[in-house]
Amino acid sequence: MENQKYQLLSQYTEDLLKTNIQFKNQIGVNNFYPYLVHQYQTVQVGLQIQMNQIKQQQQHFLNILRQYQERLVELTNKNESKTHLIIELLNKEELLQQQIKQMQTTIDRLTEENNTLKTDMLPYGSISEVKQLVEQFKQIHAELSQ
Repeated sequence: MENQKYQLLSQYTEDLLKTNIQFKNQIGVNNFYPYLVHQYQTVQVGLQIQMNQIKQQQQHFLNILRQYQERLVELTNKNESKTHLIIELLNKEELLQQQIKQMQTTIDRLTEENNTLKTDMLPYGSISEVKQLVEQFKQIHAELSQ
């Protein structure tokens, strides 16, 4: 499921970049910067929200894992005849560890994608620089219009 989300997000980002290039050619560079800043911020916020959700889920699974481990020790000390329960807990622990690894992989991919987006923005400067250029353009345009 996380892999599908990542694939959808990657496809969305790729489509967004293609659309941005077409859109820039249609409206011109000066009008494109505010649009690009907005799109970048939207994608970045979406990535951050997903990363936070995954981190929360990861913490939740770690807490469950700790509980299972504590319970495993408790059962082992109380009664060694409950082997089937111990095996079940070990299987759940393994499953949780696999899920945590998958989540970490997703976090790494999202982080890489976020870094790629930041790198793609470098030719345009930082967001604040782009905003400043847009404001300067608006001011000059207003002065020339008078």
